[in-house]
Amino acid sequence: MADVVRTNERSGDVDRDAPEVASMTTAAGEGADSDSDALFAHLQELVDELPRMQELDGRLSRAVAAARLEELARDKRTQDGMLRQAQEILDRAQAALDRARETGDPEAIETAEREVLAGGQARGIRIAPARNAQDALDEALAQSPFDALDEALTSFAQLEAEGGELATRAGRDACAARIAAYRRDYDETFAACQAADVEEG
Repeated sequence: MADVVRTNERSGDVDRDAPEVASMTTAAGEGADSDSDALFAHLQELVDELPRMQELDGRLSRAVAAARLEELARDKRTQDGMLRQAQEILDRAQAALDRARETGDPEAIETAEREVLAGGQARGIRIAPARNAQDALDEALAQSPFDALDEALTSFAQLEAEGGELATRAGRDACAARIAAYRRDYDETFAACQAADVEEG
């Protein structure tokens, strides 16, 4: 995501620099060689492509956030289920201890007490993972473009239903790589055009 975010941050610079393409080309004048002409032509192509790349960047950001939230929500359900299971085991052990105490059987009471102790320890082990899963989910949601978890999960479900490159991790990675490559290409081409403009001036 770092490259994607930087692409968004760079978009303002690209917009401000875009009008300079014509002026730099003019300054280069008729004496510019074919390499210089190709350089400025490529820069114009990149400027023309900017709206499409910005739109792709926005869709990718939402897709990445939705996929991450779906993963975290799934982990939370798993941790909650394990904690609930541990609680049920503890509850059964406590009920068995209560029955043993009613009968007054020392051996049954001792066995039940060990089971309650083991059940309590098992439950205690599951508390922190469940809490951490909730915290991770809350933090990711707060940093995402979504207002609610249901919105993110619906968005992810739609991605999977529609298919396409944003529906898979590999596709999202490929999309992020294209955006990063575009940003590098623009930066390098713009810098080369500036240098050529200075030389021709």
